[in-house]
Amino acid sequence: MARNGKTAIVTGAANGLGAAYARRLAADGFQIAAIDVQDAGRTVAAIEADGGKARAYVCDLRDADAIGELVAGLDKEMGGVDVLVNNAGVYDFTPHETVTIDVWRKIMSLNLDGMFLLTQAVLPGMKAKGWGRIINVASNSCFIPPPGLTAYVASKSASIGYVRSLAGELGQYGITVNAVAPGPTVTEGTRGGFPDEASFMDFMNRFVESQSVKKVSLPEYSAPVVSFFASEEAGFVTGQTLVVDGGDAKH
Repeated sequence: MARNGKTAIVTGAANGLGAAYARRLAADGFQIAAIDVQDAGRTVAAIEADGGKARAYVCDLRDADAIGELVAGLDKEMGGVDVLVNNAGVYDFTPHETVTIDVWRKIMSLNLDGMFLLTQAVLPGMKAKGWGRIINVASNSCFIPPPGLTAYVASKSASIGYVRSLAGELGQYGITVNAVAPGPTVTEGTRGGFPDEASFMDFMNRFVESQSVKKVSLPEYSAPVVSFFASEEAGFVTGQTLVVDGGDAKH
């Protein structure tokens, strides 16, 4: 069992933000279920090298049956789920008039349906324990929407509304629901949308120019917020979204 006796699911944990959040929660003493559509073994190895406990699970979060099997297995293998970090997501840079319904549905099915299905699956266990932390990973683009990301921004904005609504339902059970909203961050996923490293870093540096804190955003910068939302100390904080983007002047 984890040092603090609790287990945290982190989705999209194979790399990027999810890997950073998994490692931070493991350092806090949580046993980690690292979930991804690809193998998250690298994240698990890093956690174990640091003395933590983690297991990797491959799961398509758009599949309700697969999620049911996953959560049932975690109940047996890890003693249930205490913290859920809904981090998995996809995006697509496309002008709105050329976004196809297939692209729209792909983004919504993972960014929203996956979040909904997994959250719903872990709630009975959290209610039975009288304790739980649900943390959605949104985006500062909900407040500073760039062109070409309408489907992504719509999905992440919906996840914030979901946080606010669900928080009102679950507080009586000792379950809090919050969101962290990072700005554009250096990850494998973000980098993959650009033809080369130079164009990617040009994109990132343009955001730095508008930030109060003049640093390129790294996954480790928002991990402490996830750590706080998952903690005992955050038990009176719910329905909140904390933007972590270096203080973008456009807010």
